[in-house]
Amino acid sequence: MAKSFSPNRYRELALPGPSYFFIGTLIAASAALVAFPLGDLVVILTGIFTLVTWTLLGLLTAKTITIDEQNLKVGKAVIPRSQLGLAEVIGKESLMQQRGPKLNSLAYVQFQSGVQTMVKVEITDQNDPTPYWLFSSRQPEIVAGILNKS
Repeated sequence: MAKSFSPNRYRELALPGPSYFFIGTLIAASAALVAFPLGDLVVILTGIFTLVTWTLLGLLTAKTITIDEQNLKVGKAVIPRSQLGLAEVIGKESLMQQRGPKLNSLAYVQFQSGVQTMVKVEITDQNDPTPYWLFSSRQPEIVAGILNKS
């Protein structure tokens, strides 16, 4: 999980948590067991292939959060900081409520498996139907702090 920040700049790669990789190990072991009747070499290759594939999927789907003087970028989505309102930290205790019953269907969301904290940022542009962005971050206090300075 690469992170760097300065007073107005920030970059974070939100990698999946340890539970994601643990589950990958279990899936690889299960796949190897399915291949058991085919021989030892097939079992080993199936387990390795499954684990490598699972790991690559986790790494390739990890989203980057980038903040600079002009923009907030989460994954491929970019919005000017001038169109952002209050940024709020969403902790573990309210995570499921924000991702479930309280989630506005028009919100831009970017969740990462295993990341238990998020940032919710209001959108102030009257022409944008998106009420807020909600995205996973391992350092939500830093992200919200930088965004609230603008």
